[in-house]
Amino acid sequence: MKKVKLFTILIIMLLCMVLGGEFYQKYLSEYTSQFYFFEIYCDSDKQQEQLCHDIQRLERQLDINVFTSLSSTDNAFLSSQHVYASKDTQEKIKTRYCVNEGRFNSVFSGTTQVEFKSLEKTVGKLNENKYYLIGDEGGIYQFFYVIHEGYETSYIHKGDGGSANCFIVSVWIVFGLFLLLLTWLDIQFQKKECFVMISLGKSRGQLILKNIFTDTLSIAVIYSVLFTVLSRYTYLFYKQSQIIAILISVIVINAALYFTILSIDFKEVLYGANVNEVIISNCYLIKAIMMIVTVAVLSVNIILISSNAQLLTQYEKLDKFADYYFIEVNMYPEKSLNTDRIIDSEIIKGQIFYELYIQDKATISVNEAVVDDFSILLINNNTFNFFNKTELTGKDFDKDICIFIPSNCDIKEKVVDFSLEYVTQIFNLPNNPTYETVTYGKNGKALFLRSGERVKIPLGFGIAENQVVIYINSSRIINTMTENNSATPHVAGIFKDIMFRVSQKELTEIEEKYNLKNSSEFYFEYELVSQRFNKYKEPLTRIILLNTVISVFMLILEITLITSIVRFEYKVHAMEHAVKKILGYSIYRRNKILFLLSGYAAAIGIMTVIIGSLMYQYSKWYIVALTGISLFLFESLAIIISIHSFEKTAVPKILKGGSL
Repeated sequence: MKKVKLFTILIIMLLCMVLGGEFYQKYLSEYTSQFYFFEIYCDSDKQQEQLCHDIQRLERQLDINVFTSLSSTDNAFLSSQHVYASKDTQEKIKTRYCVNEGRFNSVFSGTTQVEFKSLEKTVGKLNENKYYLIGDEGGIYQFFYVIHEGYETSYIHKGDGGSANCFIVSVWIVFGLFLLLLTWLDIQFQKKECFVMISLGKSRGQLILKNIFTDTLSIAVIYSVLFTVLSRYTYLFYKQSQIIAILISVIVINAALYFTILSIDFKEVLYGANVNEVIISNCYLIKAIMMIVTVAVLSVNIILISSNAQLLTQYEKLDKFADYYFIEVNMYPEKSLNTDRIIDSEIIKGQIFYELYIQDKATISVNEAVVDDFSILLINNNTFNFFNKTELTGKDFDKDICIFIPSNCDIKEKVVDFSLEYVTQIFNLPNNPTYETVTYGKNGKALFLRSGERVKIPLGFGIAENQVVIYINSSRIINTMTENNSATPHVAGIFKDIMFRVSQKELTEIEEKYNLKNSSEFYFEYELVSQRFNKYKEPLTRIILLNTVISVFMLILEITLITSIVRFEYKVHAMEHAVKKILGYSIYRRNKILFLLSGYAAAIGIMTVIIGSLMYQYSKWYIVALTGISLFLFESLAIIISIHSFEKTAVPKILKGGSL
């Protein structure tokens, strides 16, 4: 048992350390969520310089710390964090919040590069950004009120604190409890050995000290070796003081457990008892608890992995437009108060849109308009790759506009009137464009693009489901646009989310044509579709990897527990299993109690988590049920494999007169 215990400790401690590196990646991506924050908007570099001076002055006066942080993702395995703050604030972030400068690796989730810069470096880079505050609540709100009087700001908010903090500590606490369980079981298995050693003249004190020394030294050596090796590949210093405190506490409690050897009733040993029946019943209680935790974690992770994987597959559609560009014409902040010039910028956008659209170089799939409770999705010919609905893709269109209306829409006339007006304004069409309407059933889905509303649409796109869809028949409408021969400023609202099939040369020509290159009022921006969506796509990959690692970790714990229970069963009922094997009992009949108790534990776990999911809505009940049933089948397979493994050694040993 001692060898099994130490090997189990090695494996689980290895997993805990690997998970520590993964959770630190998660922590770096969300550490700002533990602070108060609000957004500050600056109209010019000069105003931003003044903001930096005001922040530094108020930091000293109010004894608070203020910083801003920008994150970027280069690929699935590399992201960056740029922290802008004063020297004092940088030191506090490093020492108190464990965010240091440098590269931090993990085994599965890649690397995060953290860089600290002075607050003044934000000048010329940020027109608006979240500023995070560290300090007492009174000073934080006083800072907000002072800044709010001199600058345009959002409301102040308090972050949710993130989850990585509690995760890593919880993992090591679970490890500690599991280690103590193994020690308790080890003591039970040692009863016969202790009886023999005491009979040969050893004192109980010697046995106790030997066990304490062996366990303490083994834990220390295993931890030191793993830490030394793994620190080359993953960051292990996150929450290190708490982890060391947990380990020391576990070692102390572990040592105290061995003093129960003093109270062993060796009469039980004389009667042939080696492992008490109570051990088995307690193991099944632990298994039921473990099943509850595992089913809960796996069911949540399955939903997260599945939803994120579905989102990830959407980017495959966008990959077909990887060499397209998003284009934007904006005004410099200090000029944005001039209403006439804002209109001019909208007209420029309309003219660019007009020129490129009549060349069939625009792909539209935007969702900006709303009629009552129904959102309006605007698409054109080039958008069909975004759809999975045959009613929308398999139709022969012979009108200027086709309006697809879901069957549950009860305001069809209002939707049609709005759609005609909406399209007429954007494309500058005559007042009587030809159109037709199509009513469709459920499951009409399409991907739409939206670069704004980061909270609601955090991935740069959304999924439109059973919405009103306005299809623009470009082959017909381009002729009408050419006859009208004028651009419209109404397209400005959706312009930033239209994908244009243009070359670098054409972009340069557009910039020169509208005098945007050296303009003191407008600036011309463009971005490859692949560049925009890579920064959204890669974090999803990292999240999927992390959730997968956690799920595998839980399954390994389950296998370890199942294997241990089978071993205990064969220790307690070795003779009974040997006789049944000889008499030809099937594997189920020989281990009926084992399978039944495992089934009861699974049923308790599944029902508990289903009730919890119905009460707190953290997962769908049928996902929980399917996860629990799958886990039970997986456990049953592990039990059968373990039984075969133990029977090869245990049964022959018993039949030869040996002892387990």
